[in-house]
Amino acid sequence: MSWTALTAALVLVVLDFKDARPSLEKIYQISYPLIFFCGMFIMVDGFNRTGIPTTPWNLTEPQARINHRHRTFFPCHSFPF
Repeated sequence: MSWTALTAALVLVVLDFKDARPSLEKIYQISYPLIFFCGMFIMVDGFNRTGIPTTPWNLTEPQARINHRHRTFFPCHSFPF
């Protein structure tokens, strides 16, 4: 996807005969958050594969009783079920 954006920017620069720096700076500003979020999702997936998040859930899930409709806790709203 980034190569497509860079190619499009270069084509527009060639067609307009303008300096490429402003166009490329916009692409670089967009790419940093994308790289951050991709890295974050990879890190969260690796953390989930360790089993650390599932251990506390497996210990507390039987006491939570979330699967029963009348015992579900809604702190902000009261729904008539």
